[in-house]
Amino acid sequence: MKSVLITGGAKRLGEAFARALAEAGWTPVIHYNASREEAEALASSLGGHAVGRDLSALENVESLIDAAATAAGGPLSGLVNSASIFEHDDAGSVTPQALLRHFAVNTAAPVLLSRRFAAQAPAGAAIVNVLDQKLWNPNPDHLSYTLAKAALREATTLCAQAYAPTVRVVGVAPGYALPGPGEDEAAFEKKAAAQNPLGRRLEPKHVADAVRFALENPAVTGTVVLADNGEHLVPSARDVAFKP
Repeated sequence: MKSVLITGGAKRLGEAFARALAEAGWTPVIHYNASREEAEALASSLGGHAVGRDLSALENVESLIDAAATAAGGPLSGLVNSASIFEHDDAGSVTPQALLRHFAVNTAAPVLLSRRFAAQAPAGAAIVNVLDQKLWNPNPDHLSYTLAKAALREATTLCAQAYAPTVRVVGVAPGYALPGPGEDEAAFEKKAAAQNPLGRRLEPKHVADAVRFALENPAVTGTVVLADNGEHLVPSARDVAFKP
């Protein structure tokens, strides 16, 4: 059975990825930082494992691959770089600290994890970098986050070139799939449907299906799957978080 490490896999989209991949026969290794209880409960329910690391401490990041492989009992065949920081700033409020925080977790950690993963990966292994439809539909909000995800998009291409033919590297870019903290579910459903040309909310399971496709399709590398109900086709002057 193949094992896959999912960073930030205890909650939200990361949890959806873990559930979908376990259902497809993968053994999930669920990474957590602050969500240990949730990660361990989810791993137990899926027949997987949970491992903890602070991805902002870059000197310790690569050891996460070794810990995950040890927990899984052998080399990892999949890596899903899903963990992310998402804090608001813009060109008028950006700080050095915000840039460094976002680039550490959203760019540097995935790149370092990918390097160590590729060194231990069996033939046919794959890396999925979780991006954002916002890169194809930009607005001024969340500047540090957007810059860091844009760098990860470029790293997807570069790593696909570097790690071929043993390891494929694919991006998956979701849209607005989950309500924000404190957001009413009914209001979210209505707002989410209005953000894309298909006129319905984006289901986390459908994003997870795209991640599974990226991990399992041997012909796909160095590209990005936009799993967003076409949200990137609808220009937006502000981030969806600031829309009524």
